[in-house]
Amino acid sequence: MPPDGYAAFMRHMGLPQTGGWVQAASGDEVFVNVALFKNLNGDWKWFKRGRDAWALYVAEVILRPQEVWSLRRGGDEQLYLLGRFARGSAIIEAIVVFRRDGRGRWSEGV
Repeated sequence: MPPDGYAAFMRHMGLPQTGGWVQAASGDEVFVNVALFKNLNGDWKWFKRGRDAWALYVAEVILRPQEVWSLRRGGDEQLYLLGRFARGSAIIEAIVVFRRDGRGRWSEGV
């Protein structure tokens, strides 16, 4: 069962827990699902040590990035969505990375 933070993240994105396509303010359509939060072994990577407290910042970066970079290295193309948020006197920086899949769409996180 996914952590509560994942469910809150997906609700904020307006998506079911199984995932779905989201139109980012950058104009890019990205696929958001559990792959953003799991490592290659299928273990939850993102919600350990209290990281889930920052999940809604990541959702905001996907929906309304302040910077968008598309980088190509060899045959691999990645989409970087970046954002900065003020929380009291602290600045929180968030980054979300997607990879172009074999069908030319932005999908699983890197």
